Amino acid sequence: MDTLRQDLLYALRILRKDRAYSAAVILTLAVCLGANTAIFTVVRSVLLRPLPYSEPERLISSFDSFPGAGVERAGTSVPNYADRRTMTDVFSAAALYQWDGYKVGEGGRAENVSAMNVTPSFFDVLGTTAARGRLFTEAEVTPGKSRVVLVSYTFASRQPGGVDAIVGRQLRLNDIVHDIVGVLPERFFFINPDIGLFVPLAFEP
Repeated sequence: MDTLRQDLLYALRILRKDRAYSAAVILTLAVCLGANTAIFTVVRSVLLRPLPYSEPERLISSFDSFPGAGVERAGTSVPNYADRRTMTDVFSAAALYQWDGYKVGEGGRAENVSAMNVTPSFFDVLGTTAARGRLFTEAEVTPGKSRVVLVSYTFASRQPGGVDAIVGRQLRLNDIVHDIVGVLPERFFFINPDIGLFVPLAFEP
């Protein structure tokens, strides 16, 4: 213990003598500790914490790949998605999603809202139910019947009347009127928590 005490006293004397060096050492330690804390936080939230869905260990993400054309990772085409839905011995359910954004409202009061276009099975895959109203039906992937929208809990809470009054109302998305059929649970999000709207993907025959 005496040796350790002497070493600490010696180190303190050296640091006190050269204050510029001391400041550099302390700053370096602070930056390194901060960086390590930030990295661990990201690793914990992305890799170690379970996904907030039912049976997250059964979820996979698939994509198309065309190595001969130099494309290692591409989005999934609709025909390939349809094929994967028939692979019942491999997948119990499959869904397709597409990033999007809509101008909500009209005139000078319109706002840009982040959105996703999704198949009705999207919510089945994630094991999600509606907090208010209902989810999409398979009939609503038909062009002309797809003018419905699900809203996030956060988006609904910002609207007049809040979460409890929004189902059954209408939203103008890119100048096309959509019926609000449901509100998603408060804790639900997929990849990006800022997504406020979910609209059915409508497929032509």
